[in-house]
Amino acid sequence: MQQITEEYLTMKNDTITHSAINAFMADLADQYRHRNVINDAERKIFIDFFDALFTSEIETLKRLVEGYGSAPEDGIMIFAALCRAIGVILNDYSNSYSWTEGKLYLGTVTRAAQSRPYSKFTGEERHSLVLFVDGRAPTAFKNCRDDRLRGAADAQSHVVCASEALEQFARVLAESALSLIAAGRSDDFTPFEIPPHMLKHIIGQRQYAISKRTFAAEFAREQAARGKISFFWWCLQNKGKIEQFGL
Repeated sequence: MQQITEEYLTMKNDTITHSAINAFMADLADQYRHRNVINDAERKIFIDFFDALFTSEIETLKRLVEGYGSAPEDGIMIFAALCRAIGVILNDYSNSYSWTEGKLYLGTVTRAAQSRPYSKFTGEERHSLVLFVDGRAPTAFKNCRDDRLRGAADAQSHVVCASEALEQFARVLAESALSLIAAGRSDDFTPFEIPPHMLKHIIGQRQYAISKRTFAAEFAREQAARGKISFFWWCLQNKGKIEQFGL
């Protein structure tokens, strides 16, 4: 009877814990929506994304990121909110989204640093996960502070299963979120706010990306429709935009 009671209580606590995290993430999504960082559709993506993170559903994460495959720049605002939220929860702001590469970088230290005399190696372990918008399979790296700084051969030697990296990431994220909730700080959304200067930069980046996509389409149409000389003169007339967008 004692064993049944303990199992029941464990299950009950797990349910309460999961509900508390879900409620917190929903409230956080509402805050971002209220501040016009994300729209209604992105609010749902925000909640679904975190639910997939906490439950280690890599296929769901992959599908959500792939949704921006045709226009990676459209994900700038939602992924800015996601990375900000993850950064505050983990106290680790290395997570980022690169719309030019079409990649979302997630990573966290999964083992606490240990002080070792006469050695610079601290013993901390980092799992990093890369999700692609173009449909490529997620990749993961272990013991790597920033996978973007590694050469292909070096990175390949540290590849681990993406699902393993996600499980480690999810564990640390859940533990950190529960600590935040237990400390009574789950109703303080101030740390999660994106600073005005950063938000201005993100909005400008998105507008630049949209303008570049629009002009690139115009560039391609003019190149196809005009003769060489006519297109040359068109390019001279639009030299500023061509240089601005790197076309």
